[in-house]
Amino acid sequence: MLQLFTLSSLGRDFFNIKMLIIVLITIGLITLMTILTYALEHQVNQHQAPTWRYLAHGTEAVSVLVSMILLRQIFITLNSGSVISWTYATVQLTVLLFSLNTMRNLAVEVINILMPLFIYGQAIWLGHTTQYLPVFMLMTVILIGTVIYIAHNYQALIANQWKYLGFQVLYSGT
Repeated sequence: MLQLFTLSSLGRDFFNIKMLIIVLITIGLITLMTILTYALEHQVNQHQAPTWRYLAHGTEAVSVLVSMILLRQIFITLNSGSVISWTYATVQLTVLLFSLNTMRNLAVEVINILMPLFIYGQAIWLGHTTQYLPVFMLMTVILIGTVIYIAHNYQALIANQWKYLGFQVLYSGT
């Protein structure tokens, strides 16, 4: 009986309607960002002008920012105004890691460095405890280093499956 109760609570915790909404919206945003990126890259390859490349990179960065804002507003709506949760941070970082791996440009790299500061820093701003501030600062330094390494060594990372997986785990862990 205890085992059934545990499975029941596990199902209730992980398969609720709020989680389903978040998963579907995240998949939708990633799909739209993928379509946008491939369409922009096609245009850049056709025109070969630096202006097109800058416009494409700027548009990709704006798509990441819009995705972050949409996810934040959805979490606020679904969670009665609260965005302080592991689910929120996980979804935001999933979209950021996707953009870092797919879009690979300086604007997206900067967003990948700044957004986690915003995501985790907002808990402190909203009046939550600062007892973990040293850990937050250490994780921020590790995250910045990881983002810069991934952005500048992407080809070498994807050539080595374990190294690539390790950096994704490091990014997610921080």
